[in-house]
Amino acid sequence: STCITNAIINRVTGAAEPTVFDNRASLVDMAVQCLEDRGERIGRHASKNDIVLRALTISDFPLALGDTVGRIMQTAYDALPTPIKKAGCIVLMNDFRDRRVIRIGDAPRLEKVNEHGEFHHGYIQEDAAAGYRLKTFGKIFALSRQAIVNDDVAIFQDVGAQWGRATANFEARQLTDLLLSNPALADSYALFHANHGNLVTGTGSALTGLTPLTVAISKLRLQTGLDGDPLGLPPRYLVVPAALEAVALQLARDLTAAAKITDINPYGGSLEVLVEPRLDATSATAWYLVSDQSQALEVAYLAGAEGPQIETRAGFDVDGMEFKCRIDFAASFVDHRGWIKSAGV
Repeated sequence: STCITNAIINRVTGAAEPTVFDNRASLVDMAVQCLEDRGERIGRHASKNDIVLRALTISDFPLALGDTVGRIMQTAYDALPTPIKKAGCIVLMNDFRDRRVIRIGDAPRLEKVNEHGEFHHGYIQEDAAAGYRLKTFGKIFALSRQAIVNDDVAIFQDVGAQWGRATANFEARQLTDLLLSNPALADSYALFHANHGNLVTGTGSALTGLTPLTVAISKLRLQTGLDGDPLGLPPRYLVVPAALEAVALQLARDLTAAAKITDINPYGGSLEVLVEPRLDATSATAWYLVSDQSQALEVAYLAGAEGPQIETRAGFDVDGMEFKCRIDFAASFVDHRGWIKSAGV
């Protein structure tokens, strides 16, 4: 089936994957090969329709077609960035049971031990547990028997690319909605809350220059662990709506060659701008600062099935092939540390 998948990929994309087929081989030719590999005899007068019907039901032909759609879909999925996901951490889960996340504080402070003195016990604090579980999302779509008989290989590119982009867009929407919902955490406070020290409001929160960025960075640095010590988290990602893209890029640029010391951007080159246009509909002025050392946002997949997966079968209700696109996915904020929100108004 790999040879068939490579052959279709070559015809569709102009690649040069290894295959026994040349670019003149049609889908029917490949179906014939699948049947012959199983020891099936193809009559001289067999029609294209008969060959395709037999190949769809008694050979590896459906698997090869599914692999083709899956590879094209994965390429399109990987090519479409999901900005907020980059600011999170990927978690691979072995099953669909609840994932419980308990935050552990730093080791206790060391104390001076006098001569002949005794060591005292220390205790590591634990934060309240947060939990979530994977959910399955998917759709079934079809490829008609006529398209296969007609050797319409372009449809594999169209279908695969569309579903790859659709899956990436689905994830982006899920993550954007989660961020905008400002969910309650295990301590009963919202993700962005005054008690978490990660919310900047008022006129000074608008992203207009270095001053509001400095305020957000200071809040990020001063976030504390369970023992109350500042974590000193470094800023890395500037998550903004499309309306703030230009100003965010200006703030992130490197001005080490500035003529005056006051023109030097101390954060130039250390920040990466992540633009999420789905934020604009809710607020075109709110923005977020995130540390790459934060483990607050978890983006989870089923281990061994990361990203979109494809399953195939010969259609019964549909005259042709049925493809099931599925993703086992979840996202949750399990902590507030490492994320700062500026309301922007």
